Amino acid sequence: MNLFDHPFIVVDCETTGITGKPDGFVAHVVEIGACVVTETGEVLDSLAFFVRQSPEVLDDPRAARAFEITGIDRQQVVRDGLPLEIASKVFALWVAAHRNLHNASEIRAFNQAFDFVFLRAPEWNTFSRARVGEGECLMLAAMEIMGPAGALPPAPRWAQDKGQPWKWPRVAEAVAFFNGKGHDIAWGANSAHRALEDCLKEAALAVAIEKERFAARQQLHLPLEVGDEAR
Repeated sequence: MNLFDHPFIVVDCETTGITGKPDGFVAHVVEIGACVVTETGEVLDSLAFFVRQSPEVLDDPRAARAFEITGIDRQQVVRDGLPLEIASKVFALWVAAHRNLHNASEIRAFNQAFDFVFLRAPEWNTFSRARVGEGECLMLAAMEIMGPAGALPPAPRWAQDKGQPWKWPRVAEAVAFFNGKGHDIAWGANSAHRALEDCLKEAALAVAIEKERFAARQQLHLPLEVGDEAR
């Protein structure tokens, strides 16, 4: 039975921080994780690797908090990481291969406003290289279900003025909410903030979101969308 119209790739990037915060800081990817989600919601063919960065990038005091959160060992990044030029090519080739193998024609991420900044950058250029599109943001998709259910507080006034009704959920909040509705999204040993582990949780969130949408359409007796008739 098909859950999605087509397969897609979920990606998660661990970085040295957030570009621009503080003081014009430029963040860099240090780890990337990805997997494929099929039409039926099966998760396949995961990928993870470190991206080597210079000591100046890794030892920048402004990156310290990011390494505290992830627990990533800077020396492991230096020792095991792929050089950026090779890493970007490897990832684009992997995405393109799964576009061809599984018809995975788009990439999704939990917080696309964060992850896709790196993948769109010239040094990665993933979407053009692999000839795939940008799918929906899983964080916003989760918000649209969690907000009306009372699981999120209202967004700050400035965000509401831009059309955002509720606070953006964190991955942990989304997992807790959907598990509370009967889904089974597993937590790994590190709980959060490693690329592959987060990616696999986010893939499971994508499946839970789509199942909740289907259940809501059934309750409202709305016309079935493509693929629903096979469920």
